This record gives sequence, structure tokens and C-alpha cells, in this order.
Amino acid sequence: MKLKKILFTICFLIVLCGRSQTNEKNYLNLMNAVNENQLKSKLTILSSDTMEGRETGTVGETKAANYLASEFKKLGLIPGNKTSFMQPFTLFSYQTKSAEFILKGSGKKLDEEFYLQNDFPFQGKIDIEKVLCFLNDNLLDTAFLNGIKGKVLLIKNSNNYQTLIRFIDFIKRKGVLGCFVLDDKNPLSNSNIKSKFFTADQKSNFFVCHVAKALFKEILQKSQILNEKFPQEIDLKMTLTATFDKNTLNSKNVIGAIKGKTKPFEYVFVTCHYDHLGIIDGKIYNGADDDGSGTAAVLEIARVLSEFKNQNIIADRTIVFLANSGEEKGLLGSLYFTENSLYPLNKVNLDLNIDMIGRADPNYSGNKNNYVYLIGDDKLSSQLVGLIDTINTGFTKLELDRKYNDPNDPDRLYYRSDHYNFASKGVPVLFFFGGLHEDYHKPSDKIEKIDFKLLKLRTQLILLTAWKAATNNNSLVRDIPLVKYN
Repeated sequence: MKLKKILFTICFLIVLCGRSQTNEKNYLNLMNAVNENQLKSKLTILSSDTMEGRETGTVGETKAANYLASEFKKLGLIPGNKTSFMQPFTLFSYQTKSAEFILKGSGKKLDEEFYLQNDFPFQGKIDIEKVLCFLNDNLLDTAFLNGIKGKVLLIKNSNNYQTLIRFIDFIKRKGVLGCFVLDDKNPLSNSNIKSKFFTADQKSNFFVCHVAKALFKEILQKSQILNEKFPQEIDLKMTLTATFDKNTLNSKNVIGAIKGKTKPFEYVFVTCHYDHLGIIDGKIYNGADDDGSGTAAVLEIARVLSEFKNQNIIADRTIVFLANSGEEKGLLGSLYFTENSLYPLNKVNLDLNIDMIGRADPNYSGNKNNYVYLIGDDKLSSQLVGLIDTINTGFTKLELDRKYNDPNDPDRLYYRSDHYNFASKGVPVLFFFGGLHEDYHKPSDKIEKIDFKLLKLRTQLILLTAWKAATNNNSLVRDIPLVKYN
């Protein structure tokens, strides 16, 4: 019996050793399969003038989407949206068509004395009899803002625009009807500017009316409470009437997948955004690095894994390749995807997002030829750091710079690319980033400035990380709360 146990143990160890060697061989073969010329070929097409800068909702974007879908089809990927590689979506923006503001029987001049913020397309007429003056400089001191439902507020503009926006969002959720905001800009006009884009048609009963200083004082009347802590209600008859024009853009995400071998209903995502800024003042913004580099990497990772699939070397989990549009207009393609996901997000093990990995940050203090910024591995899952470090230590050996993981970093990059929409749904994310440079969002972001050796190294790391996440026995734990933007 003892001899049998010993033989069994030896056989078991041999099997384990064999599996370990096979697994390590797979990693090495995957890494070596990444081809610099393939990356260059793909990026040459994506960043060419024929793509017209790939702006969301344009002919150039459609050309780029068709190119990506055709590449996914050639590789034998499964269409991500039933029989289609495309996930179409519509974006909405708004612009003031007409507005009338009457105060104590006197009509005020649009674009001289007031304008409506187009992000809140209030339609119709509202009669106002009282205004609640909330003029404390600390707009986020909201502890006493109970009982404001159904009120109209008069507020000062904060020196920090983002603080003001967050406060407006807060009072809207509290049921405030609208607000008047002191605006010191000159000229005052803003009604000719379209709103930001939305992924759904907005039906707003809430308004934001910016008013010039003289009109602000007229509404305030004789009250001198600019530094008072508590709001004060003023009796005042006003009427606001408005109509808005709605504008739409049609866009699409591009999605393909390689089905997992043993856990096909668990997923690892590899994502990028393929849109850029288009043509501005006659100049084509090719966006070779932003994010042509990330899109080329996604295509190359898909090519390598597809070739391995043809050799029956397939990951356990399904790997999904998602190229988002609308990122430059506010992460809108990934927002639409996560709000209308074609895959159950609670079954997504990890999202690996790639944005601008083709250049070196001129301010990077380490080895500019062998590094990548890594963002998000200390968030949502306590196992992420170990996962990426194991791959990098064992194979790629890049310098992993985590300085952007700090939530207080002024660039707030954790919140500025498509991975954050996955993170907000609880999906663990890793964001791979090369850094900002002097050509960011300029027509000079061209392919001639891409460092393809560096692009290849980073692509290898992402590929091996995807393979590791897709072949691990267990899914990543989700044991760290989301750090929201504040």
C-alpha cells in the first residue's frame, strides 16, 4: 500500500510539473508572438488621414469601426452583439432655441443678462414666487440643506467649477426645481454652445439659469446675506420659459470575443477607445498615440490569441475585445456599454483598459524604454497587485509605475478613461498608460513619434495579464469598495 501511495504521489507531481512547464511555455510563446511589424501595420491604418481623425459620429469613425470589425471577422472572433461586431448607440446634446425671463413684469435679454445651461434642457414654463438664497462660499456644506425639495435656489458661482457642478447635481437629486447662478463671465452668452453629450434623451424639469451680476443683485434685492451661513427665502415673482433643440450623433462600439474552454460564461475584457478628435480648423487630428496605440494593441492581442486558439491553446474564460467610441466626448461608449451590457458584468473577472501606450512620458524619471504607468491595481480587488506583479516579475520585467494610483493625484487619471465605467459597476480594472506628452490632443500626435519597441513591450505585458486572468482557477475577489470621484 505504501508503495502504491508513493507511486501515486510521484505520478501526481510529474503531472503537476508537466502542467507547470506547459503553462510557462504558453506564456513565453504568447509573449514572443507579439509582432512589432503587426503593431505598426495596424496603427498605420488607424492613424492615416483617410480615417479623418476618427471623431465620434463622423464618416472617419465609421471607417475605423468597419476596419476593426473586418479585422475581428478575419481573426475568427465571435461577434459580440449576437451576429454583429457593432453595438450602435445614439448620443444626445441640446441647445437653447428660445428663452424668456421675466422679473417683476420686465423681460430680460438672453445672452446679455442671462442664459440657460444647456446640460439641463428644461422645456416649458415655470412661475416662481420665492427664491431661496444659498450664498455660502462653501457650496458643499450641505448638512442643513434638508427641506429644499420644490424650491428655487439663488447661488453664487464657486471659484471651482467642478465644485459648482457637484453641488448642482446634489440639489437636483434633492428635488430642487432649479437654480439661478451668478456668472461673472463677459460676454455672458453661452446659449449658442451645445450641451455635453448624453447616452439617453434628457427630459429635464430642472433648470440652471446663469445671470449677470446686475440681474443677480436685482433678484437678491436689498438682502445683504452674502456671508450668512444659512439660506434665506425672498418673495419674488419671476417667470422662466424655454425651448431647446435636440441634436443627435450615431455611434458604435466594436466587440468581438474568443470563447473560453472550460468557463465560457466568465469573462476577461481587453478594452480601448478608437475615437479621437477628428478634423479641427482644417487639420486632421490623427491620434496615433491617443488611442491608436491602444487600439492597435487590442488588435494584436486578438491576433495572437486567435492563432493560439487555432492550435487548440485556449484560455478557460472568454476573452472579450471591446473598442469603444465616444471616449473623447466623456467616456460615453463605455458608459453606454456598461449600462446596456451584452455580457453580465458580475461575471467579468477583469477589465484591462489600454490608452496611450505608444510613447514615453518626457517627465518620467526611470528607464523611458522599459516602463508603463499602472492604474487601478490597488482598487476593488486585493488580488490585482499580486496578479500583475507575478506576470511582470516572471516574464516582461517592465518598470511598473503606480504614481497615478493616488486618488489625490491632480490628473485624476483613474477617472479619465473607459475602465472607470467598468469600475463603477464593481468590475476590477487595470489601466495601462504611457503618460501625457507635448502632442496630447494636438494634430502633431502622429505615427512618426510612436516608439514601437516600447509599444510591443507594453502589449506583451497586457497580453500575458489577460491570459493569466483568463486561466486562473478562481475569479478575482471584489473586496475593496469603489473610490468615487469627489
